[in-house]
Amino acid sequence: SMSSLRLMHISYFGAELEFPNDDILINVCNLVDASFDLWGYGLPMAFRFTKRIRFHAPNLRSLTIQWSYMSGRETTMDDLRWVASAIRDAPLIEDLNIDIGFWHFRADWRDLFNGQVAHLKHLKSLSLTQRSMSMHTGRFLAHVCPSPPPSATFTARYIAQADVIPLLRELEPYLPQTSSYSTMYIRFRHPMWAMIHMLPNPDDVSVLSVSKFRGGGSEGKLAKLDCQTTLSLSTYSNFTLAEVLLPDLAPRLRLANLTHLHIDGSVNPDSWWHTFRYLVAPYLVSVHTLVIDNLPWLAVKPGSINSLGILSPSFTQLSVDGLDA
Repeated sequence: SMSSLRLMHISYFGAELEFPNDDILINVCNLVDASFDLWGYGLPMAFRFTKRIRFHAPNLRSLTIQWSYMSGRETTMDDLRWVASAIRDAPLIEDLNIDIGFWHFRADWRDLFNGQVAHLKHLKSLSLTQRSMSMHTGRFLAHVCPSPPPSATFTARYIAQADVIPLLRELEPYLPQTSSYSTMYIRFRHPMWAMIHMLPNPDDVSVLSVSKFRGGGSEGKLAKLDCQTTLSLSTYSNFTLAEVLLPDLAPRLRLANLTHLHIDGSVNPDSWWHTFRYLVAPYLVSVHTLVIDNLPWLAVKPGSINSLGILSPSFTQLSVDGLDA
């Protein structure tokens, strides 16, 4: 029992622990911030252990679970049960960050939550990362937050073309709130990874500017805005975003009311501009302000961006010096 503990961070990357004779109950009734950075099969919290660690943190406000390479055959769905329990037993959670990577089994969230909902009525910020369609994002969200919190980031890594429609069907109930937003900011990490931010105000883009993310930053370092919805999507290395994602993604985004479009062009994905013009631009019927940042590649390929059809022919004849000027 640690009744005065307010902040707890547990990081574990080793092999399976030798466990004591009795369960360990960590009673932290005043804990407000807990984070777990785990690897492989994680800590001995699953039902497959005769003795295990159990947490009691009813006043938790922030919970982060980052669990990488949960892919060994010794890892089972029961290893996830404590995650559902931690959420169900902490109804005051305001910030929830779940990043779990597993591939060889399908999460049955109904079973993991014991058939009960665990609605987080105070939830303000949600960050959910899946690295496999086996995570069933929509079913997890249905148990935790049937309506989206003000700030939400959904990340899908290494998705294939066949994954796009199933993923969007799961997320579709959480996208309508973006219909009232004014701004879309598209930011590329590399040609196979884009982050699409739907923001209430144009000024919010400055908070998410690319300068904030240099030096190996990732979606985990997203600035905490009071209100935003972000789709962070990446494909397998041999698929470009334009070819795999845009055909199915564009019709499902709420784009008709957007007035500001902001694109970070520091990466020039193959075929992106041409595909964008024909699959996304037709839905942007209200946009009156277009901002394109970071165009060092434009000196080499000035014609690529003109697939948007907004530049005069003389622009493509500019010299490198003229472009810099």
